[in-house]
Amino acid sequence: MKTLEMVPIQIADAVLLSIISGIPIYIDEVLIRKQGAEFHKDSHGLKLPINALSLDMLEKAIDRAISEENYELASMLKEEIDHRKKNLQE
Repeated sequence: MKTLEMVPIQIADAVLLSIISGIPIYIDEVLIRKQGAEFHKDSHGLKLPINALSLDMLEKAIDRAISEENYELASMLKEEIDHRKKNLQE
């Protein structure tokens, strides 16, 4: 039986399932535009959504933001870390 029922799933699990089973992945265009990053040939970095970063990466990013005196970014990263730690405690 074939179905086009949408199922929420983590991206890593979806890719693995797709590879193992040969099932194609369909992604909402709005979501991919929101989560994707533009490719620039001469770029030296990559923009990632904040929810794709581990706690360790967030803490390193805070240190870098502070050393570069980017306090607005450091504040945003701190809020994300606090939010995640609160959710872990619940």
